[in-house]
Amino acid sequence: MRAASRRSLEARGERRASSTALALAMGAAALMLGATAVSCGSTCSRNPDVEPTPFRGGETDLDAGFYESSPPEGPFLHFPPGRTYLLEHGLGEVPVSSQIFVSFEESPMPSPDEPYGEGASNFAQAAGNQAVVEHVTAEHLRVRNDTCADLYLRAVIWGR
Repeated sequence: MRAASRRSLEARGERRASSTALALAMGAAALMLGATAVSCGSTCSRNPDVEPTPFRGGETDLDAGFYESSPPEGPFLHFPPGRTYLLEHGLGEVPVSSQIFVSFEESPMPSPDEPYGEGASNFAQAAGNQAVVEHVTAEHLRVRNDTCADLYLRAVIWGR
């Protein structure tokens, strides 16, 4: 009888430990999901109701069907959180392709007299909501920074 009682107590202890482990695991999962929800939420004002900022600069080569907002060495356009640019490309046709680049510096490439990589942060092609292309016409390309990051932008646009 004693052995049976001991097995019964051991079984209850195992169930209690199993229940406790399950409760701890569920609590940890809830905390992780809560932290993820907070980190994915908006923590900055992206000014969705602000009118786009027109940009009429850059270089257009109609013979090549090519526009760039700035050369690769910069200066890039300041692209703070929530900024929407209306890039007036001057191609006279709806572009067939565009590339948007971002950097953390206004002039991301080293000057020709500096060794490679020194004094520069470089740049990369925008990804995700770093540069959301909202509208493309024969006159302009509208692009928005839908992040909380303070960036700099360079656009390269091709016609037909």
